[in-house]
Amino acid sequence: MMSRACASGSVVYRLWMAALALGCFGVLVTAWFLKPAPSGVGTHQQLHMPGCGMYERTGYPCPTCGMTTAFVYMAHGHVIKSFITQPAGALAALACAVLAFAAIYGALTGRRYDRVMTMFDLYWLRFVLLITSVVLLSWAWTCIRIKILNS
Repeated sequence: MMSRACASGSVVYRLWMAALALGCFGVLVTAWFLKPAPSGVGTHQQLHMPGCGMYERTGYPCPTCGMTTAFVYMAHGHVIKSFITQPAGALAALACAVLAFAAIYGALTGRRYDRVMTMFDLYWLRFVLLITSVVLLSWAWTCIRIKILNS
């Protein structure tokens, strides 16, 4: 049951949608200000974050290696480079952009996305398996790409 505070068109709901839109756009704007690492990994270090421990120890990237670089390429409009670098990261960047615009729409109109959430409730296991498969396949691709670049 939906609470009255988050009812369709309520101020609270619209504020949540506005915050979601700001968060998504904040991620994309941050990515736009970064420079992609030529190797496809390590772009996040421009944000003063440590390098990937798995990559430093083993020479193999972790499942999320390259995602920041993929976001940066996508924010700069280099769709193909984004997908080549890290397919899951490219899809996440696209999802972030779509979610930002959907949240703006929700904030401005007060329309809820209950049908989407109902579909997620019905098919959540398929959704989780799909995301897991995409991340694992992207990880395999990134490992191959990095090994080819380092050869």
